[in-house]
Amino acid sequence: MKVNANSQKQVKPDQGLGWEIIAKVRRFATSCRNGEFDIY
Repeated sequence: MKVNANSQKQVKPDQGLGWEIIAKVRRFATSCRNGEFDIY
């Protein structure tokens, strides 16, 4: 997790947290499509 966070900060340090939120939203969307309601 630390490696991914560091790589994201190097690309866009001001939107590091935004990417994490987008990733969670995408995971939730995919889980809903699969019929699995899992919140990470």
